[in-house]
Amino acid sequence: MKRNQPRDEENEGCKIEPEEQIRFDRYMREAISSTPIPANLEDSIRQTCEREGSSRLRHVVYWGSMAAILTLFVGISAFIYVSNYNSKISKFSDFRDAMAYYVDGSYFLLDYNINDLGKISTWLDENDAPRFDQLPATLMAKEPIGCKRLQWKDQVVSLVCFHREDNKIVHLFIIDKAPGSSDAFIDIQQVAISHGLQTGGWESNNRVHLLVGSEPDVTVDEYLSGAA
Repeated sequence: MKRNQPRDEENEGCKIEPEEQIRFDRYMREAISSTPIPANLEDSIRQTCEREGSSRLRHVVYWGSMAAILTLFVGISAFIYVSNYNSKISKFSDFRDAMAYYVDGSYFLLDYNINDLGKISTWLDENDAPRFDQLPATLMAKEPIGCKRLQWKDQVVSLVCFHREDNKIVHLFIIDKAPGSSDAFIDIQQVAISHGLQTGGWESNNRVHLLVGSEPDVTVDEYLSGAA
């Protein structure tokens, strides 16, 4: 049984009949459709959008240009720094000191990143860089990470890098022993500290190999056993 709802006398006078609502809606539609659109409204909207769009575009172009300039400046500065630093290795007459100096303060990228010694050897051959001879077994047991071609005085030097288990790096430099250059490789077989880094190497087939630790606590003497 439906309960009788109390009459709301206060709101009863505000009740709108459906016929009145329909007539009101029709009136509003006719009023809106008959209202003329200002002749310059479309142009005003377009100009406003273009003005705001141009402003945003100018901001994008401005900040994009600033970012490009900053990137270029940083890149040029880094290139000048690295080039200037690397050129200093040619001031060292001793090969050991030059390569230790290079490792100690030069931030460089490898030319070829790969963990395959065979492919590294092929890359060195293809780029006219000295290729390593038979390596000690202890060194070959480490993971190679890539190589680089650099210049010392008038000679090309190859650099091959190896990862140790602690993720620190051992650098192997290879150079062909030019006639009359023996003084640059005196006692290369001896383990010695140069620029705070442990170094040591060997000679084979008129080619010099030099190991340099990446940090003062990275030793290389354990990789020299069995070197030619």
